[in-house]
Amino acid sequence: MDSVDIKQEDDITRILMPENFTAALIPPLQAKLKQLIGAGSRTIIFDLQATRMLDSSGIGLLTATANSLAPVGGRMEVVAVAPDIFRLLNMMRLVERLNVSE
Repeated sequence: MDSVDIKQEDDITRILMPENFTAALIPPLQAKLKQLIGAGSRTIIFDLQATRMLDSSGIGLLTATANSLAPVGGRMEVVAVAPDIFRLLNMMRLVERLNVSE
């Protein structure tokens, strides 16, 4: 399984996602995100520079993370997104909602 690299500094968490951002990664990552938000992380940055595959479970995790941060005044960003993934998220009208940048 691909691994996820999580780096935290103060209230900012950067998550370097592997090549495949798919269902296999979701349960442990979801638990870790709940823990981080509960501990005060208010900015979560998903770095997709290495990611080439994003499935519906990954999109669900991104949306759920944004939803969890909103009530506590947090912010999520999705950065370094491959053009194909950007087009997919744009077609789904999620680029602005998830703060996605290429």
